[in-house]
Amino acid sequence: MLNTFDFKPLKTALATLFESKAARFHLLFGGLAIALATGLQIGLVKITVLGLAIFVVLVVDLLNTGIELVVDVIVQQSYHELAKIAKDTSAAAVMITGLITLMIASLLLLPPLSRLVQAYF
Repeated sequence: MLNTFDFKPLKTALATLFESKAARFHLLFGGLAIALATGLQIGLVKITVLGLAIFVVLVVDLLNTGIELVVDVIVQQSYHELAKIAKDTSAAAVMITGLITLMIASLLLLPPLSRLVQAYF
């Protein structure tokens, strides 16, 4: 069964994520957020919600990269206003999902972090 499964899409996705500066940023801070959530013992459901939000950012980042590559191939080094709009729109989708994920992380992590800080001061 594993011999018939093609791992190329997974390899391409991982390579894309590690080559993209923005995706490395999301991976780093997403990993830190999961580590902090685990350390604060906020609960499995909340950690899962946070992990899913981070996963959505990474998926949207992959889609953004794909859209940008396709647009680059189509316009072939020339400028086109619609190409710019397409690239800006897909980048905006990454930014919006990143901000929503930051809001989710803040809502989940700040209350227990605040209690921890108050316990020491």
